Amino acid sequence: MFSHFKVNSRQERGFTLIEMLVATAIFAIAVSVALILYDAAAKSYKAGENFTEQQQSTRVAFDRMLSDLRMAGFNYNPDGDTTRVDEQIEGAWDTAVTFRGDFDFEDPTASANPETALAGANYEVVSTGNDEIITYALAKSGATGPDTLAIRVDPDRPRAKADKNVVIPNVALIHNDPPYTLYRIGLANLAGIFPASPQAASNFIFEPVAENIRSMSLRYYDDSGLEIGPNTPADDTDDIGGADSATTNRARIRKITVSLVGMTQDQDLKYTDVSDAVASNYRKFSLESDVYAENLGRAGRQDLDITPPATPTNVSLVPDHCNGMLVKWDAPASSEGISAYNVKYWPNGAPTSTTIVSFGYPHVEFGVVDFDAHAFVNGLALGSDLCFSVMAKDSSGNLSGWGPPVSEPCATVNENSTPNTPQNLTASGNGTITVEDSQVTVTWDEVQNNTGTVTGDPDSIGGNTIFRDPKGYKLYRGETNPFTLNEIPIATPGGTLVVDASSLGFGGSEFVDTYTANCVDYYYVLKASDTC
Repeated sequence: MFSHFKVNSRQERGFTLIEMLVATAIFAIAVSVALILYDAAAKSYKAGENFTEQQQSTRVAFDRMLSDLRMAGFNYNPDGDTTRVDEQIEGAWDTAVTFRGDFDFEDPTASANPETALAGANYEVVSTGNDEIITYALAKSGATGPDTLAIRVDPDRPRAKADKNVVIPNVALIHNDPPYTLYRIGLANLAGIFPASPQAASNFIFEPVAENIRSMSLRYYDDSGLEIGPNTPADDTDDIGGADSATTNRARIRKITVSLVGMTQDQDLKYTDVSDAVASNYRKFSLESDVYAENLGRAGRQDLDITPPATPTNVSLVPDHCNGMLVKWDAPASSEGISAYNVKYWPNGAPTSTTIVSFGYPHVEFGVVDFDAHAFVNGLALGSDLCFSVMAKDSSGNLSGWGPPVSEPCATVNENSTPNTPQNLTASGNGTITVEDSQVTVTWDEVQNNTGTVTGDPDSIGGNTIFRDPKGYKLYRGETNPFTLNEIPIATPGGTLVVDASSLGFGGSEFVDTYTANCVDYYYVLKASDTC
């Protein structure tokens, strides 16, 4: 006989379908919320990390630039050479700067190479190589840009002691297309003569310092705190720049305010910078600091120089200029530092009756600097027989002996030169210069040479010896063409001489004739006159 048990079926029930769907939906919502929160947190963390990394990268670059600027001008002129052409600040723009300094002075190898090969005959010592002529500027990644920086420096090996045009290419002076890369740019240390401008980009060393830069600006101040330059970063045409004409302004710089703006690599569409229409969705951070470059305005001090320069050699005479004597001798070495010469002369046979005249060195002939060693002694009487000797003087005031010490050259003052004919004589009313009321303005080119050559004279213009013995110009006027030249002032009846050589001195190139009447044709003749 079997026993029967009744089992409660409700104790064996599972989840219903509805319960499973509700549970799954709740779980899915919870997971979705968690994922959304995680994604938002991850994006926020990533954005913060990118911002922090970019900020740190920009700050490192900013600190490096400031460190270099503080060294601007350091040891650039170690021996205090007053004729050195180097500048501490070589170029100053609102958005770029070029300067030099002895950055490798602590490295015994780098401080000697290439510096020891740069001095040559022109300098006792050179402490800054081309790689220490540093420019900070922005450019697009890969060192490309629409602008150039023109500076005037001496980049040759050995140094030429004369500036040449150097043009740094591929930079951006107007920052209207960010992002940019901040570059530290140096000149290549090339052997021999640095290429003429415009130089290829391969002649420069572009070192990227920081990427994703929005802009950079620089402001310059003198030692009184007055700003130098216009501070117009959006306009590069009015910058101080690197031309010779701005040398004085660059030499006044004592403080530089540097502003650098970095930006994130990626846009943040939830962020809008209403002050920046070009990069409005990029987060930015600004760094600004004043740099007091303590070396600006300072140079090395020359050692006490008590060594006299060498006595002039091969002194000779050229007697064929009116009322004067050209004295010549061998040109000095640049290392002598000659600043002037004394020329002594006396009548032949009377060595105690001496006259001494001084001449600066180098001298200027019609605006051209002349390094030939000679001097023209004027005011001498024709036919006088004179002897000459020469003494050198350096920039420290040391004097050489008189050269030659014996058998001084002598010669008789002679006249064998004739001034050239004035060129391009024009007068108002002749179609070239506008007609004037009750006067005529006469112009001409300054006479700079003679009609031929004077034997032994080293200087010439256009193949003819330069005009050393000028007195002035004689201007004649007539009312017919041709007319007879009378040495009588026009104020006297029958006169044609408007002005003579004594009153119209040499060096002028214009005269206003007021002895005129309207509606009359006048004709002019001009002659150059020497002291004979």
